[in-house]
Amino acid sequence: MKISYKSMLSVCMVLLLVTTIGTISFAGQAVTIRHAFWGGVDDVTINTNFAEAFEKIYPNIKVELNHIPSNYDEKMLTMMAGGEAPDVIELAVGEGFTAYASKGTLVNLEGFIQKENYPMDDFFSLVLGAYQYQGETHGIPMRWGPMILYYNKTMFDNAGIGYPTAELTWDDFVIAAKEISKAAGKDKFGFGTVGGWWPWWMSCVYQNGGRILDKTNTKVVVDEKLAEAFDWYAGLIWKYHAAPTPEEMAGFTGMGPDQLFESGIAAMNTTGFWAVWGLRQIKELDWDISVLPKGKERATPLFSNCWAMTTQSKHPEAAWKLIKYLTGPEGQKVIATSGHDIPIRKSIAYSTEFLEAGLPPENLQSVLAAADHIYVTPATAKWNEINSAIGNQFSMVLADKITGAEALEVIKAELEEIMK
Repeated sequence: MKISYKSMLSVCMVLLLVTTIGTISFAGQAVTIRHAFWGGVDDVTINTNFAEAFEKIYPNIKVELNHIPSNYDEKMLTMMAGGEAPDVIELAVGEGFTAYASKGTLVNLEGFIQKENYPMDDFFSLVLGAYQYQGETHGIPMRWGPMILYYNKTMFDNAGIGYPTAELTWDDFVIAAKEISKAAGKDKFGFGTVGGWWPWWMSCVYQNGGRILDKTNTKVVVDEKLAEAFDWYAGLIWKYHAAPTPEEMAGFTGMGPDQLFESGIAAMNTTGFWAVWGLRQIKELDWDISVLPKGKERATPLFSNCWAMTTQSKHPEAAWKLIKYLTGPEGQKVIATSGHDIPIRKSIAYSTEFLEAGLPPENLQSVLAAADHIYVTPATAKWNEINSAIGNQFSMVLADKITGAEALEVIKAELEEIMK
């Protein structure tokens, strides 16, 4: 039986409310705080439920939801310019968070954390660190997820190939993709993830020991490691015939890498944790997950969001209580059972709520190991330009129109110009 995301959330919220012990009053006059977030209908549902649960605990704090489904940053910056910023806002990891923090629009939360000895050691440290600005916490992560390798167990079995393990290397990956492609026959592939999305090209560059900018995010440091990584990735298509060519991809009308995997056309796919919920609905698909393959080093892109407090908040104490609730154990139990994200608190991520839900993937705990080698995009206001410049050249390499070395030459020149 298929269970809708909304139904799942409703059940989770009932459990959340049942397990909340007592009612804690917020001392002082009743206040209203505004809480801004993006997303679709599901996000409205879950944040409405969160607000209602929070108000039961703190009856003197009213939460006014500001759902901004499109042009979030543009509208948020307009509100800030007019002195009408919400109290608590959702922000994305990387350049999105840094852009706000660097403008002085976010409250430094260290005072709140130290005042009550808030248990920061329960958070995955690298994810938490992604929301520090100048060494201090300006946002508390609400959820996270690394890029994951999804694999079709049936296709591996048919090719006589062992399943990916935590020790998976680039060589292991190539062998599996190549042999599965041979065994699967025409129009089926060992690996289906081709395209210009930044996590695909950046993961292989970082796994090869390369980087884009230095630690200060001001100096371009791309080198031959990028060229080698691009050629390796393109080799899955043209050298090993283990992934579809751009022309073959075009023949799968309306389908991308996710759909190729869901349909049993591709044995492996790399994407975020959000794919778990949808795959759980496909009962005929026998699948599992593993870590990304290791090149010279292990590296995995981080996908995450945080809750932050704006400096325009007139009720910082109340806003902090909301942030603390949303990122606390009760709120994280809802994240644990959603199938869309990984709880940010280790105590919940390693609990039965997340690991023993009785649903695939069987190897769910392996995803938590990625917390030790995640990375974020360079925190610079020039990120969109950098991403476009590199992504365009990566797509050219995948189309077999240029080599990795030729791509590097163009990328280096364009990035140097962008970062002037």
